[in-house]
Amino acid sequence: MKKQHLRVLKQIQESIPTELLKSLIIKVPQFPTLKEVAQHAIVDPSIPEEEKEQMRALLASGYLDKMIDATDADIEKQIDELLSNGIKQAVEDGLLPKKINNPKLKKKSKKYVKRQIEKGSN
Repeated sequence: MKKQHLRVLKQIQESIPTELLKSLIIKVPQFPTLKEVAQHAIVDPSIPEEEKEQMRALLASGYLDKMIDATDADIEKQIDELLSNGIKQAVEDGLLPKKINNPKLKKKSKKYVKRQIEKGSN
């Protein structure tokens, strides 16, 4: 890939609003279903009291409240659309080649742009 093309791809990547990049990664509960089951078990009359105490202790420990990083699918779609539109516009303007004949090179250019986005969101 030519340096000129890399510069154009970098400009496209930098044109994505920082607010969008910052909102790409969200926090979601790691064990939402397990927490619901434990909460239900506490009020279920068919569960022995000893097991209910274990569930209360598990809930009180905070272990089921752990949050993990995830990607917001809507934001990811918006970013993909912005990238696609930017690349299409660059091709129309003659800044990028109309066709990349080498499929490996095509994958590399997409990976490059995604890698740059990930660097920018950190």
